[in-house]
Amino acid sequence: MNYRLTIIMLLCISSGCISDIDAPRQTGSICYLYVSPDGNDANPGTLKAPFATLQRANDTLMSNPPDMPVVVRIYSNRGHYYNLSTWWTYYNPMCPTTLTAYPAVYHAYFVADEDAPPDRPFFTLDAAAGEPTNIHITRLSITNYVRYIFVFRGDRENPDSGWNGYNSIQDCIVMDAGNARRPDLHFAYGAIGLVNSRYNLIQDCQFINCANANPDPPPWSSRPTLRVGSCLPINGIYLAHYSSNNEIRLNIWENIRGDVIRLRDYSNENYIHHNQFYRAGWFAVVTHWYCIEGCTKMMPECPSWENIFKDNICISNWRGDAPVIFHDLRPENKGGCFIPIGYNARVVTD
Repeated sequence: MNYRLTIIMLLCISSGCISDIDAPRQTGSICYLYVSPDGNDANPGTLKAPFATLQRANDTLMSNPPDMPVVVRIYSNRGHYYNLSTWWTYYNPMCPTTLTAYPAVYHAYFVADEDAPPDRPFFTLDAAAGEPTNIHITRLSITNYVRYIFVFRGDRENPDSGWNGYNSIQDCIVMDAGNARRPDLHFAYGAIGLVNSRYNLIQDCQFINCANANPDPPPWSSRPTLRVGSCLPINGIYLAHYSSNNEIRLNIWENIRGDVIRLRDYSNENYIHHNQFYRAGWFAVVTHWYCIEGCTKMMPECPSWENIFKDNICISNWRGDAPVIFHDLRPENKGGCFIPIGYNARVVTD
């Protein structure tokens, strides 16, 4: 994965920036934009006149795309950002776009209002052109959001040419995701959602106190009920609809009132290793499921295969009981789904 990202970066073209960015940089090779809690979206997004929102940075890049790597520097020493929700559409298949705290010694803090949190994810990458998107997010801390925190959304009806990928989320902190505090609002399916998104890296992050407004789980069984009331247990990472070959490593998951890794619909060969799980897992740390009736997707859904769970530390489920590593919520293979040659298991564990 890192090799592929390096190759992409080397292919970038250096040819001027979208605006006169008054910041130290490699001359003519990187385009910098700045965002600050005391900024203004009417500003040009420079070091001295930053934007107020990530959305404004995206819209600026969309209106005049640069042929070079982009770094969006998010001020981390000027206060918190409140109730921001970003729908990100800019990317360059040949050059990375990095969203990072500045200065890097601190995290940039994004907080949702307890009384009026946004009813949208904190950050949604909306891209489905079947090419690398190269969005890299580092050193952000996000608290109290009711919906997803990060969503990388491709086209679930177009597996071959509707994907995005080669993105990363690193050294981020997610706390108190889900509607546990606001059961009147729609629940969160997960802290991170991938839809036809591939070859992503999620590394060195902390996920703490993520929960929907669920009662205690029903008794354990071979075919547990997924839905509890009008809500669902939250997932840590929901890998759905062809989200394959992702790497999840060196993360800490603590007090997750749901299954940490959910695999759905031909999300194959994901590599989950060297993570730590404390009081995490509803049915199990890793669960497998796909829809076979009453589905909203036009194409049939299929099982996922050959996902690797290795060298992780699992202390307990969210109630403090002994952890269950893997549970198959849909063990049958219905709908005539094709099993790739050489694939033998849904999840391979230690």
